[in-house]
Amino acid sequence: MNKPTSILLNATHTHTGGGLTYLRHILPLLAAEERLALTLLAPASTLAKLTLPAGVATWQAPHAGFLKTHLWEQLVLPFQSRARGFQAMLCNANFVPLLAKNPIPILHTTATAQQVTRGQVSAMYWWLLRLLTTLGILRAPVVFSLTQLMVNEFTPWPFSYARRKAVVVPPGVPPANLKTKPRKGLLLAVGDFYAQKNYPTLLKAFALLHSQRPNARLEIVGKPVFPEVAAEMERLIAHHHLAEVVTLTGDMPHARLMERMAQAELFVSASVVESFNIPLVEAMSMGTPVVCLGAPYVADVAGDAVLSVGAHQGGDIPAALAVAMFGLLESKPLREMFIRRGQQHAVRYRWDTTGALLVNA
Repeated sequence: MNKPTSILLNATHTHTGGGLTYLRHILPLLAAEERLALTLLAPASTLAKLTLPAGVATWQAPHAGFLKTHLWEQLVLPFQSRARGFQAMLCNANFVPLLAKNPIPILHTTATAQQVTRGQVSAMYWWLLRLLTTLGILRAPVVFSLTQLMVNEFTPWPFSYARRKAVVVPPGVPPANLKTKPRKGLLLAVGDFYAQKNYPTLLKAFALLHSQRPNARLEIVGKPVFPEVAAEMERLIAHHHLAEVVTLTGDMPHARLMERMAQAELFVSASVVESFNIPLVEAMSMGTPVVCLGAPYVADVAGDAVLSVGAHQGGDIPAALAVAMFGLLESKPLREMFIRRGQQHAVRYRWDTTGALLVNA
């Protein structure tokens, strides 16, 4: 019997959000593969959030701050991992240690988020992310990415030849096993408070909708990561007198979130930049129709299974979004069509399929 391939799963930069969700689901799938001997490298805070499958060894990453952690990962980790005999390093991030043996990235982050951020520090970060991601792709024997769109983004000419080593490994969604009657007028949005989530536009659109449908309510699930974004949301809620019909719930356990998605009459998103947007696909899986802005990622992830509004066509975007939400709430045949399309589309996103792609590439 052949000796298992020793793999280091590098989750040094995995702390929360979609990256943690992705890690939590692929761990048992990789651990079940007899051809692999798996060690997980992650910060103590991340290890504490995980239930580790049997047979997975751990290696605690140092907690040294953003810059020092990156320097350790690039200048120290490659030699330590070689000394421990790892034959490849699967990285749950765009960044890979460039000097490591067979570094393999899983692209989670799109640099197009730079469009909605400001400041020299932010610009430097996104420039560095683009550079290191492209170098990592060129260095890697194989490249995994949540979408083909991100592969293309980081391999412009003259590096487009590297696209042929890419394998798309989208996240999966849990099977829809909740049976509940939607709560009339309940709209749900999900995502931490980042600029690219475009919550001010969503709140303006909801204010227009609420003027025509007073029974409409909006819940936004997410953490106030950026205080300035949260402050603008609070200002708009007060300005449009929405305090009694808009709820900022904060974070929510995943099981509870799935239950709430099944109860919502609509899932709404005004996000202009996403790497994938797992909640959007989860909503489709739960039988909740989706209204969103037609950002570039939507065609790649959702196709025609959602009702999208042109985000880059000019005009009054909040008004267009409000009209789309109103149309789905008013028209039962239209709503049922998007429910059917969404459920049919969501079945292609399965964690076991993702695990098989990672193992067999």
